[in-house]
Amino acid sequence: MARVAYDEENPAVANSPPRDAREHWEDQADAWLALTRSDPDYELLNKPSFLELVPPPGLLTLDLGCGEGRMARELRRRGHRVVGIDGSPSLAKSARRQDPPTATAVADVTRLPIGSHTADLVVCFMVLMDVEELDRAVCEIARVLRPRGVVCAAIMHPIFTSGLFVDGDPYQTFSMGAYATTMRHVLDVERHNGERMVFRIEHRPIERYSRAFEQAGLAITHIREPLPSEAAVAEVPLFANYRRVPEFLHLRAEPLGR
Repeated sequence: MARVAYDEENPAVANSPPRDAREHWEDQADAWLALTRSDPDYELLNKPSFLELVPPPGLLTLDLGCGEGRMARELRRRGHRVVGIDGSPSLAKSARRQDPPTATAVADVTRLPIGSHTADLVVCFMVLMDVEELDRAVCEIARVLRPRGVVCAAIMHPIFTSGLFVDGDPYQTFSMGAYATTMRHVLDVERHNGERMVFRIEHRPIERYSRAFEQAGLAITHIREPLPSEAAVAEVPLFANYRRVPEFLHLRAEPLGR
């Protein structure tokens, strides 16, 4: 995956996504649906590692930022009763129309239409690096979680979002940027098949996520930095880069004092 990162304030970037994450993902819904039809990053690297952290099903699993429902469907196959929530009406509608359909609601992650202490598991798969108000979002996740519940989250790795592989460098040098500084990026992604998608993320150092969980009364118990297998690299040679610099970071958290 070739990637170019921009500061969102850079006026030279044409057609920059809007600041509001929900508005942006509604605008990018069609591009996202096209990406999810064939996404080796998800199938070979991101999903297998993430699912290792997911506990057995309970009474209710919330999939926050469910998109078109690909993770929700995977969890349902494993016996979870899943309700999906997304800020994009188009993506939530798509999740409801998939086979099998996912029950969904359209809402902001900082104002969930869910009662307190109702979810055994809250899944945030590739969501938290996109929300503007991280502390409020994580506090809301903690609110809806049962006392012995679990949160499983996946984000783009903050090392990966703070730097770039140098374009055209035969050694694939990775150049680090300002890791410790929170900054919004617009990412222009060229996929393995030549398709492109423009989306936005909020780069934050790992400590920033840790402090948000601590403030919400959640303790991070597991951290994973998935690396591609040799078989995955053989199938997608570009994955060799991600054996040096992890593309994703997976977290599992539980309420403090459980």
